[in-house]
Amino acid sequence: MVERDIIVCLRLTEAEYRHIRERADKDTETRRKDGTRNLSAYMRNRVLQESGFRGDAGVERELRQLSYQVRKIGVNINQATKKINSGHWNRDVALTLQEELAQVGRHMEELKRLLKEGRGGNHEDPEH
Repeated sequence: MVERDIIVCLRLTEAEYRHIRERADKDTETRRKDGTRNLSAYMRNRVLQESGFRGDAGVERELRQLSYQVRKIGVNINQATKKINSGHWNRDVALTLQEELAQVGRHMEELKRLLKEGRGGNHEDPEH
């Protein structure tokens, strides 16, 4: 977990606040684990994206996606094993597992690309 200890205050009109809140409601990328809106994450994400900062957000997103795919594959392997053991094997199960493994491969390649970019010093801000 990233430790964020600097607080930035922002004054908004009621209309501006409503607008940002509504946009945050629709943004699935910045939701909390329980699915609720995370206004702070949404605003931080938008400001950092607009400013061109490329911190670890892309890497974190890819790691979450990769973790999700691996869990999904584990569930499907368990289901496939159960079907094989019960004599109800079919080709669709193998094709599903194959596609999920391909998705993991794509996420791994994206993660490697993001990590390589991070080591290459693509930050425009000399403090980072």
